[in-house]
Amino acid sequence: MSTHDSGMSAALGELLSSVVEWRVDFVAIFSPAGEAVYLNDRGRQLVEAGVLLDVARTTFLDFFAAEDRAFVRDAVLADVERGSRWHGTLRLRNMRTGAPIAVELEVFRLPPQADGLQYFAAIAQYLSVRLRAESRSRALLDAGAALSHTLEYDEALAELAKLVVHRLATYCLIDVFPEAGGERREIKRMATYHIDPAKRHFVARLSDFVPDLGHRAHPIIAAFWDGASTLVTDVSDAWLVAASLGPDHADVLRSLGVRSWVTVPLVARGKVLGALTCVLATELAYRPGFDHGYEAEDLFLIEELGRRAGAAIENARLYEYQRNIAATLQAASLPATLPTFDRLRLSADYRPGSAEATIGGDWYDAFELPDGRVIFSVGDVLGHGLHAAVSMTKLRQAMQAAAMVYADPSLMLRVADATLLLHDPDGFSTALAAVFDPAAQSFAYASAGHPGPVLRHEDGRIEELPTAGILLGVRAGNERPVRSIALPLQCTLVLFTDGLVEATRDIAEGQRRLRAALARLDVDQENPARALIDAVLEKKAAMDDVAVLCVRFLPTDVLEEAAAQSA
Repeated sequence: MSTHDSGMSAALGELLSSVVEWRVDFVAIFSPAGEAVYLNDRGRQLVEAGVLLDVARTTFLDFFAAEDRAFVRDAVLADVERGSRWHGTLRLRNMRTGAPIAVELEVFRLPPQADGLQYFAAIAQYLSVRLRAESRSRALLDAGAALSHTLEYDEALAELAKLVVHRLATYCLIDVFPEAGGERREIKRMATYHIDPAKRHFVARLSDFVPDLGHRAHPIIAAFWDGASTLVTDVSDAWLVAASLGPDHADVLRSLGVRSWVTVPLVARGKVLGALTCVLATELAYRPGFDHGYEAEDLFLIEELGRRAGAAIENARLYEYQRNIAATLQAASLPATLPTFDRLRLSADYRPGSAEATIGGDWYDAFELPDGRVIFSVGDVLGHGLHAAVSMTKLRQAMQAAAMVYADPSLMLRVADATLLLHDPDGFSTALAAVFDPAAQSFAYASAGHPGPVLRHEDGRIEELPTAGILLGVRAGNERPVRSIALPLQCTLVLFTDGLVEATRDIAEGQRRLRAALARLDVDQENPARALIDAVLEKKAAMDDVAVLCVRFLPTDVLEEAAAQSA
């Protein structure tokens, strides 16, 4: 081991020892200014550094060829400066001969030292033929992870483009073909990515040059019609012109320096869903391991990536189809309009959650009985998707039917519980049922594991009504008694599902936000429920489904004014 005397702390030295134990070929540590303060013996041998670090200050950029340094400065060091790790394949240079040395490199910041200085480290492994093969195999594993972490395939394909570039290409394009029988007949470019940040706007311009389905000479269209892959190890200008969509397109491709090209179909269940294009630039400084362009071995690997990406697209489309059905069912199940009453003004809002990107089983309901009493219910079926939406519909309808026969909150929950056990024995749901009697100004409610209503008095005081009860699906006769309170003549009552107060994953914080938002809520605006959700979520997307029903009990002067206007 050799260190340059720069005041490196003992703690950093201990960290250095643990880094060296990783048994990589090259380990170096650099000062915040980029000066080398340590290079391990294997690293010295790899780059033939000799005694260079003992007699001169060598910087991080000095380890790379001159033509690579702009990229290292603008991409690698920029990522490290932002606190990110940079990981990919690059070329170090032989300090004696200047020859390139292909390595898999990782650069990252080290913890701050006692003096406040923050060093950064670089570790690298020499890419022998065997290691190149291992690197390509890891690309398949990484692609599987990138494609499986989300059902939003546009997001997954964007991550795949980045992964492909860091492992296999200078830049990458991913296109999705129109669905069979669909009205849209054009190809959609889903992702573009270039390894050099300075050139990403150039490759993004390729989204303006997407071939149409009649351009048979283009590799992407060959994949669409025939499911055929295209491998061009050494791209000639004549081939580039033939594959381009015109002079402007050809000029953009030339500015990107196309050297070698692969396009493979994205296939799932025998259907071609899109195309993955990988390109090596004429300047191969950023792509060690591909000194002679793409070969048959690379085509096999990229075709496998295409099959995995195709499966991800197919799964996402099936998921989106089910989601649309669930969304349609849920929209049809919620009240199209809220009823109007002499004494009450209702408003409601529903927000689908974004964390799971799925439709859930939240609902709200309000209707009037022939004797003038008003029935309210809110609930939340555990789970997401079509199954939850179907269960929600059955429970809401069961509670409606029970209330029409005998308007008792406890009975409504018992009927809902029996309905759930009949149609979904393994399902669970929370629910709250309530009956408002305008003659007595009384509000009776019962809960099955659901959050209690929140009452805002006319003076702005907030009161959380107590609630208890076992959720539907496990009640087994353990019902809690109905609670009944006399409501003030002027107040606002809020019924909600727990997605409202769990938006921050901190229920106490969510309840605090709800109280604060309700205290300053303008109850006379067009939709107080929507405004309340916006205030609690701070206008951000809901993490889970949210349903809110606001009930304002109108003051006497408002009623008298409304009566005078109608007269």
